[in-house]
Amino acid sequence: MSLSREAADRLAAARLWLVTPDAGTGDMPYLATAVYAMAPVVTDRVATLSVDVRWRLYVNEAWLLEADIPDVGRELAHLALHLLADHAGRAQDLGVTRSTSAAWAKAADATVAELLDADGGGTSADHPLLPPVRLRLPASRSAEEYFAVLSRLDASPSGGD
Repeated sequence: MSLSREAADRLAAARLWLVTPDAGTGDMPYLATAVYAMAPVVTDRVATLSVDVRWRLYVNEAWLLEADIPDVGRELAHLALHLLADHAGRAQDLGVTRSTSAAWAKAADATVAELLDADGGGTSADHPLLPPVRLRLPASRSAEEYFAVLSRLDASPSGGD
């Protein structure tokens, strides 16, 4: 199933918003190419937007029709940065399992948040990303480094601090 005309227009507007000065992604012109490379797939199996390793963009059309264009744009930037960083492939290389996937997701999101915050892009209201400093992690590290710390914390009986 393809996007309705209204939803397609909103997605196009969000993609265009990313290349405006208001988006705060001036130092990341490659984001436009990445965002336009994502092939939209309509589904109600995701709450907002999601992607897979084949660059399919899963879109909850009801959310898209209600969300603010900048929030959609920020979520697109967030997802594009995960794809560009090959976080899924790197997780596989690390042997991330279901029991450690939450720590990996948090570590990968921290690196994306750091990029977006450094460039002024922020995060969407529907997907607040925690930058490393909010997770009490040092700045400018790789997702693998954050994962090593977070997975050890998550493995403790009390869940860690």
